[in-house]
Amino acid sequence: MSSNYHGLQSSLRGNVTKDLFVQGAYTWSKAINMTDDDGWVSVNWNWDPVIRRNRATAGYDRTQVFQMGFLYQLPFGKGKAFGDTANKVVNTVIGGWQAGGIYYAFSGTPFTVTADGTRLAAPGNLQTADQVGDFKYLYGKGTNTPYFAASNFATPTPAGSAPRFGTTGRNRFRGPGRAGVDFNLLKTFDLTEKINLQFRAEAQNLTNTPWFGNPSANVDGGNFGLITSASGERQLRFGVRVGF
Repeated sequence: MSSNYHGLQSSLRGNVTKDLFVQGAYTWSKAINMTDDDGWVSVNWNWDPVIRRNRATAGYDRTQVFQMGFLYQLPFGKGKAFGDTANKVVNTVIGGWQAGGIYYAFSGTPFTVTADGTRLAAPGNLQTADQVGDFKYLYGKGTNTPYFAASNFATPTPAGSAPRFGTTGRNRFRGPGRAGVDFNLLKTFDLTEKINLQFRAEAQNLTNTPWFGNPSANVDGGNFGLITSASGERQLRFGVRVGF
């Protein structure tokens, strides 16, 4: 099965100040394939007259991906802008802290608007919906706020004995993107010349921003056009490591 990937990639790396280092990357791309299966390959359409319907945007495609990370030596304690005292205990407590993190944002993945295929005289082939109006994103999330206008799709009506496929194609539409911030804070305490203790606090998705799944996309199914799943809850971790 043939596939293609084209992308524009850019990156940024360097010190903003003596204590602040940043590194980021941005990718604008498109992946095209016939199927996302990576084992026993199967396609949505295996009937020769419509085999080309399989070639479309890959299910894992994300048009835009942006990531920006940082590492910052906090300006407290001995030799820093704030809290520089001769008191060894104070310097030990407030000095030497390091903060880091990464902000990420990327486009959503594609989805196909499907339909009931029981009346399609082509076993093993996927049926898609007819598009009967201009597609419009409403960007709603939840049971009462549609992500797109469901009224713009309809179940295909059979025409004669030959299979009649819906007018929409594979992965023609795109679900919601994702964004979030991961953050960490750490400090190493020198207990002796050969033994140190490192404390680390980490937060995944620090802002607790929900990551919404793609909407229900079967025109004949329940919750059509609605997003009913989400993930990405904030996770906190704390750790201590002894080095010797």
